[in-house]
Amino acid sequence: QHTGSWPLDVMAPTLPEEIEDIGFEYDRSRSLKPPPTSESQFLSFIFRKVMRIAHFRIETICSVLKIPKQYPVMSQIWIAFRYMLRHHTELLYDRHIDHLVLCAVYGICKVMGMVPDVTFVKLIDVYVGVRGQELGEMACQRIVRQICLLRDEDDGAVSESADQKPIGNIIEFYNRTYVPKMKKHLLYSKSLRRNTAVLAEALKKTKDNASASRVTASKPSNGPSSASTKPQNMQKAGATHNEFAKASTKGRQKDASAPSKIVQQKKGLVGEKAPSFGTVFKFGGSMTKHKAAK
Repeated sequence: QHTGSWPLDVMAPTLPEEIEDIGFEYDRSRSLKPPPTSESQFLSFIFRKVMRIAHFRIETICSVLKIPKQYPVMSQIWIAFRYMLRHHTELLYDRHIDHLVLCAVYGICKVMGMVPDVTFVKLIDVYVGVRGQELGEMACQRIVRQICLLRDEDDGAVSESADQKPIGNIIEFYNRTYVPKMKKHLLYSKSLRRNTAVLAEALKKTKDNASASRVTASKPSNGPSSASTKPQNMQKAGATHNEFAKASTKGRQKDASAPSKIVQQKKGLVGEKAPSFGTVFKFGGSMTKHKAAK
């Protein structure tokens, strides 16, 4: 249960997108706001650190996924994460902060129709590559495989034992727990709908520019073709043939004995793809069981 004033000032809906969603400007200087207590100050410290870590992870993952910064995708992921902290803090209980970051990235990219498509397989591969250097690949795989799916606070049920709580992977957690809690924001957020239209227009413009570039590149050159220059080259070669024929036999033998120089192309690794840090993550066929997430 939240004590004192909630939400805390550090997570209050003060961003432009959040103000657009709630329909009014949040008043930080609320007259009925109780004085800060040691508990509220401690919570503010904890949530400030959580938000700083989450923002860094979101920024890093979006960078590796090559989501352009001019697209409103990363900002909407951040808005969704902040919404979760304000309205569904219970999702953090017994779970890793990275669980909520990955779900926010996938959910927003799915709703906004990001191209290329961001699937959970790609997202987890990126996550293992980003966090594997710090935690190790096995620890990253364990984080996305072993998640508490439902808690007493999540479904209203009373568990007889902690051992009976279902454990699943990130896809099951997203479908069974995250989406029911975040459905209101993902479907009815005004700023998310508006920025989805902005992203669609930006993707369309990028596609049109790429098509125009391909058409320009495929147009033939205005210069003379190789067919028209071939006779001139042959005539030039025939006119100079007699001069080469006058060379002495000794000279011809000397030229013939000289070793020819062969220029070889250097075969480097240019164009080869370096293997990613982590292997592509699979859940043993459980992907096909969940249609909401790929």
